[in-house]
Amino acid sequence: MANSVCLILSGQVRMVASTPEGDEVFLRWFGPGEFAGVASVLGRIPFPSDAIASGTVEAVQLDASEFRRHLATDPEGALAFAARVSHFAAELVALLAAFTSGSLEKRIVSLLRRLVAHQPAPLQGEGVRLTLSQQDIAYAIGASRQRVSMELQKLEKSGYIRLGYRHLVVLRALSG
Repeated sequence: MANSVCLILSGQVRMVASTPEGDEVFLRWFGPGEFAGVASVLGRIPFPSDAIASGTVEAVQLDASEFRRHLATDPEGALAFAARVSHFAAELVALLAAFTSGSLEKRIVSLLRRLVAHQPAPLQGEGVRLTLSQQDIAYAIGASRQRVSMELQKLEKSGYIRLGYRHLVVLRALSG
């Protein structure tokens, strides 16, 4: 159980969860203005996820009791924070819906759309670069890396993405 909340000021943090078998499942990137550890701190429950810095990250660590006390004494801040948590919950529901229904292609496209939405800015004229491996995608959507690779190659041939080593670039809006 987390004893603090981490507010990301700059950079990106890769959020991953662990399965009971010990496999790492990529959730999404967190960026400036986002919090890590909130579910554990507010719910006072264990939450099996890790935040892994990608490059240089500046963050502030807020003690759990201080964080809860601040929310209790600042109604406007608490409402703004509740709105942020609500957006995250809506994103999670959409992710679960996408994960449990549809074809493999639709699950991949849904994941890529979600990841693109959380990128700070597109590359100049080149699209949006996502730093993750095909294995990361496979874990995130519950498929084999081989099947994910075949679907990504189809998206590349259609001109939606460009594949690279441990990254891909989303070149234009994905349909699915």
